[in-house]
This record gives sequence, C-alpha cells and structure tokens, in this order.
Amino acid sequence: MKRVFCALLIPLAPSLAAAQIQQAPRENSITISVVSDAGTPLSFSTVAIVEAGVERFSDQRGEFFLAGLAPGQYHVRVRQLGYTAEDFVVELVSKQKNLSLQVRLSPIPFVLSDIVVTGAGECPQATDLTDPANAKLGVIFGEVSKNADRLRLLRERYPFTYTLWREFTTFDSYLGPRSVVRDTVTYGSAIDWKYEPGEVVQRDSITAAGQQVMRLPQLVDLADTTFQSTHCFYYRGTEKKDAGVQHRVDFIPLSSFDFPDVEGSVFIDTKSYVLTSAVFRLTGGERMKPPVTGIEVTTEYAEIYPNIVILRAVTANPPPRDPQRTRFTGLRQRQHLVTYRFLRSKPGDTITLVAADSIAKASAVRDSLAATFGSLSGTVHDRQGNLLSGAVVSTDDPALNAVTDKFGQFTIRGVLPGELELTVSANGYETTRIRVDVVAGKTVILPLVLYQKPGK
Repeated sequence: MKRVFCALLIPLAPSLAAAQIQQAPRENSITISVVSDAGTPLSFSTVAIVEAGVERFSDQRGEFFLAGLAPGQYHVRVRQLGYTAEDFVVELVSKQKNLSLQVRLSPIPFVLSDIVVTGAGECPQATDLTDPANAKLGVIFGEVSKNADRLRLLRERYPFTYTLWREFTTFDSYLGPRSVVRDTVTYGSAIDWKYEPGEVVQRDSITAAGQQVMRLPQLVDLADTTFQSTHCFYYRGTEKKDAGVQHRVDFIPLSSFDFPDVEGSVFIDTKSYVLTSAVFRLTGGERMKPPVTGIEVTTEYAEIYPNIVILRAVTANPPPRDPQRTRFTGLRQRQHLVTYRFLRSKPGDTITLVAADSIAKASAVRDSLAATFGSLSGTVHDRQGNLLSGAVVSTDDPALNAVTDKFGQFTIRGVLPGELELTVSANGYETTRIRVDVVAGKTVILPLVLYQKPGK
C-alpha cells in the first residue's frame, strides 16, 4: 500500500519532457519528511529527484529540501536500510510555491525461518535477482545494494579524503615473515575504477617495473549491473561475528570466464542491515604467468553516520603453504583508517539546495565529481640515483602527507586542483621544498632528489 501522504501525488507515469520543465519559471520548492510506520524520523535516508538530477541524504530529522524547481512532474525515489523503497511522482503547480509531504516507510518483510540456505557451486548463468524463486535472496541482496548505493552517494555528493596506515610484510613460505615496511597514504573519495570482466588483474603503470596488480572490486561495484550480470549469488544464512549476528551472501563468477576474476562473501548486520565486511578471493589466478593462487582480501567497514559506512580496515594475506609446491614468497598487507576529512558539506548539514538549470547541466555536474581531485606520484632518490625508503613527503595538510615505500615510491591522492607546496625530508639529507601545479583528474609524476647533509 502506498504510504506517501500528499494531495498532489499521482500514479507513476512517463516523466514530463525536459524542455517543458526547463522553460517554466523555477519558483517552486519541495520538502520531504521521511518517517517510519510509527512516525519515527528516518535520518540519513536517500532522496532523489530524478528530473532535477539531485540525490542526497536527508538530515538527522529525516528531512530533505530542494528549491529552484519549475512547475511540472517529478519522479521521487526514497530509500533507507531495512525499509521498503518508495517511488512516486509529484506534480508541482505554480499556485503552490512549496510542496511539503511525508513519506512513511515500512520495515522489509523478512523472516529467518522461511530462508532455505543454498550452497555455492557452478555458475552457468548469473543469478536473476528479480526472479520470484529468488525472492528471499533478493531481499537480502537488495539491502547489500542499498549499502553500496549509499557509499556511492557519499563519495560522489560529499567529497572527502581519507588516510590509511599501511604495513607490508614480505613473506617466505619456508622462512616466514621477512622485511616490514610501514607508511601512510591519502586517497580521494572519487571513484576512479569500475569493475569490468577481465580487468581485475592489470599492469600498473606507476608501481615498480609495471608489476601486475589486483584491482579489488569495491562495495559500490556490488550494486552495479555489470557485476550482478556476471556473478551468481547465494544466501548462506547467518554467522556470529564480533560485531554480532550477520547475514552472509556469497558470490562467484560465471563458469565460462577464462580469465582472473573474484569470488567472495559480504556480511550485513541482521538488525540494522548495515554492511560490516566483505571478503574477495582471486579466481583463475592459475592462468596467470607466473601463476597466482590463494589471494584473499578482507575489507571491514565502520559507520561514520547512522547507516552510512566507509572503509575501516583491509587485510590481505599470502596464500597458505602448499606441500605440493616448491618454495614461494608473498606479501601480507594490513591497512586501517587513520582519519577522514570532508572537503565541502557532509551528511546531515542543513543546506538549501537549488535544482540545476537543466537536466543536461545536472548530469554534467554529477559526472564531473569523479574528476574533482588530482594525484601526485613519484620517487625520492639521492644524487647517485639510490632510492630512499622512509622519506617524508608533506604538505600543510597532514591528511595529505606520505612516506616512501621500500622502492622509494609515494602516492598522494585526493588533492584539490591548484598550486601545492611539498616538503621532502629524510634522515641525513637536506630538506627540499618544491611547488607543484595539481590538475583535476590528472596524476603528476615527480622524481624528487635529495642532497646529503655536509659531512654525511
């Protein structure tokens, strides 16, 4: 039953032509209050006004406001974790300058006793999540997709940078852990890679010797139609973890893939439906040269606002020792979140949004968010060309500082365009300062040279 209360709601129908909306005076506004069946405000719900090209979170009171709308029909989409979705159309008329309405969301109908746990096997064709036979799986995976969409919205609409502490341990199957390198690296929230079949393993143009790297799909990829159309999904019941009882959904790639891909599991809380962790394993690695097997990466998430998560920690372990194989080496990696910083507004801010001048302009603004930041990457070495590990590359913003790895390399992401001053220092060397012009959507490559202090 429709649970939106407003005199001007009409049934879903094809939207008005964009030109009709653009030509009319933009004097209308809309206020949407999102609540539960019991009338409790649902803070940080997602609200989208399709024809205006606007999507964002409601505030702590569950309220959303948008001004600068022309009279006409607008499709509205409202989503919240653990609740049924609402899609409807409103009509704004010139006589009523502001339209206020309340949207009531019902808890999703999900009963654990009705679930039949299925096991993963072959994947001859992707799971059709719209098939009634997969209704229960569809409910759970729908919540996974909502988590992914919320993270996508956070990263696109509310740009931020985040700094990770990293530890890399070289591992020998016979001798155990060897060398350890620790550093920090800062990233921007812009989504710069999207899952595509056959693109999980690539040659990296920045890392040493163009080595092969695994491009790990992210939470946002799980909601993408490309990922969903190339994988099978299985509900595996619930598991007890440190964070409580979790729903588990497994996924595997199509059996027809003859190239590396990923399989794994995602876990969401049974009470809040907030995603807590995801596990990705490389498949088809035995086809690589040299073969790579047993790679498993675990990503953990943490709430920074109610029902809004960001990455908290990443752990990548080397493959277990195989008695049938000769000696081999690997890399154990640990990362955890140090800090994050919003560059503009953040979820919950009271902001008076104004609709874009046109649908085309709104789309262009939205698409341009992916290219908001620039990046810096390079090496630090001495006059003889020796790479310097542990050199510090810093700015006036501590969130953008980096330390070179064992190859003397560093990367700084999430840098706003413009002139940036870098300070480069290392024990026994003179400190150097340089100015760099950062360009949005581009990576500046910097070979940095340090000179030894007198007497060294």
